[in-house]
Amino acid sequence: MTERRCYAAINYLAERLPVGCQLALATRTDPPLPLASWRAHGRLLELRAAELALEHAEARAVLAAAQVHLTEDLVAKLVERTEGWPAALYLAALSLRDRPHPEHFVDRFAGTSRHVADFLSEDVLGRQPQEVNTFLLRTCVLDELTPSLCDELTGDTDAAIKLRQIERSNLFVVPVDEEQLIYRYHHLFAQYLRAELARQAPDLVPELHRRAWRWYRDHGLSGRAVAHAQASGDVDVAAELLGVQSAAHIEETEVMLAEHHDAGVLPDLYAEAVRRGRAARALSDAELRVLRLLASDLSLSEIGRELFLSTNTVRSHRRAIYRKLGVSSRVDAVKAAGTTALQS
Repeated sequence: MTERRCYAAINYLAERLPVGCQLALATRTDPPLPLASWRAHGRLLELRAAELALEHAEARAVLAAAQVHLTEDLVAKLVERTEGWPAALYLAALSLRDRPHPEHFVDRFAGTSRHVADFLSEDVLGRQPQEVNTFLLRTCVLDELTPSLCDELTGDTDAAIKLRQIERSNLFVVPVDEEQLIYRYHHLFAQYLRAELARQAPDLVPELHRRAWRWYRDHGLSGRAVAHAQASGDVDVAAELLGVQSAAHIEETEVMLAEHHDAGVLPDLYAEAVRRGRAARALSDAELRVLRLLASDLSLSEIGRELFLSTNTVRSHRRAIYRKLGVSSRVDAVKAAGTTALQS
């Protein structure tokens, strides 16, 4: 229904309902009706995505109705992956029929699974205007959506408006906080969007991650900056960011990266960045002072005079720096430590 006169008629009826009567509306998006007023006066009962999400027993019943019988652990895993989304559970049930090893399918079930991807493409993105689809694809690399960060990735200034519109349209956007300042995409939807972005604009993926790590770095969120720096291929930046983190923060970053990549271990490329970051942090204060001067063109004897140290002491510090950073030259030592370590 799109005709506004129809909504005016519904509003007229709702305001004049006799005692004991109820009006039920089923809609994909929020209709142009005074919902806020009805909500404030206790006249509105809402059943949204959170209320419609299936719990364990309900999901098991849906699967059983499709002649799919899983262990309790597999049902729980499928509910977690789908976040209880009924349509996804049903589509999973269709795919699970007659599979000899359902555990393999459940482990791999994602937004890119054929039935789910087809549904999202035809029934969700296919109904949206191009500007909304562009926004969804350019922000899908983010785990959390804030207006300022989304504006950074899209190059626009209306992310706050778009996020509210997308939420009202029930486009698989979930508020993370009560103030509705931070959102996230439904996990399956995010997986589907990321696959679509990689298919439609693969060259744009690293640039979006690059914009994200710069925003997170500038806002003091180094853990998230590290994850996006790795995803963009800027491993030196990732190592530099790790180099100024505490041991506890590095452990948190490792967990975040492992979850971000859906793997039990960090990628080999990033493991090297972690090693370099830890090594830079392991330098003593005296070694850091020597390292900062190694970045200049001063000789060892000149560095010694600058720091009131003998040349042999400077040489000993240099050997320790090379050993901890795993390098063999001044240039490599400076590069491995990163500019942040040199300036701190």
